[in-house]
Amino acid sequence: MDSERDRLLRLIGEMTGLSVEDVELEEMQRLLRDAGLPVDDPTQVAELTRRWEEMQPGLLQVVLDPETEAFLVVEPVFGAALERLGPGAADPDALAAEPAGLRAIIVTRLIDGLVDNGGWVAVFTERQDGILPLAIEGYRLLGQDEHARLAVLANARGFEPPGPGDDGQDDPEETAFWEELDEAWLDLPSAEVARAEFIRAHPNIR
Repeated sequence: MDSERDRLLRLIGEMTGLSVEDVELEEMQRLLRDAGLPVDDPTQVAELTRRWEEMQPGLLQVVLDPETEAFLVVEPVFGAALERLGPGAADPDALAAEPAGLRAIIVTRLIDGLVDNGGWVAVFTERQDGILPLAIEGYRLLGQDEHARLAVLANARGFEPPGPGDDGQDDPEETAFWEELDEAWLDLPSAEVARAEFIRAHPNIR
C-alpha cells in the first residue's frame, strides 16, 4: 500500500502541476500553503484528497476552453458513428440514409479534419469531394453559413490532383484561389462549437 507521504506527493503534483518526487515534507507544506490548502502533517492526506476531488468539476470548467469543451461533447457521438458506419462514414450514399442531424455532425467533422490538416485541396486529393454537397447542407443545418459558402466555392471550383504525366507547373491563378480559400477558412470560428451546441440541443442524436 502507498505510504501517506507517497500519496501526498502524488496529490501535490496533481494540484500544482509540478514534479515533486524528491521534495521534503517542509517543501510539500509550503506548496500546499501556496495552493491555499495548508496541511500540518501527512496524515491529513485523506481530508485533503476529499477536498481536492470536490474541487475537480469546478476546476475543469474553468480550465477548459470552449473548443476543448466542445470536442469532449462531439467526439463520443462522432466516434460511435464512425465505428458503426465503418467505411460507409465517407460514402455519400450510406450517409444519405443517416438522420440529417447526425449526418451534419459526421460530414462537417470529416471535412474540417481534411481542410485543417491539408487545406481545401486535401478534400480532393483524398477523393472525399463526394461528401461536399452533404457537408454544405450540414454546415447550414448547424447555422454555419460562412463555412457552407466556402464549401460551395470549393465544390464549384473543383481540383484535379496531379497525374503521372503532370509537368509539375502550378497555375498561379489556381494556387491563389486555394490559398485565399484556406485563409478565409482559418478566419472562421470553430465549427466544433456549433456541433457541440447542436448535440446539446438534440441529446438523443446518435
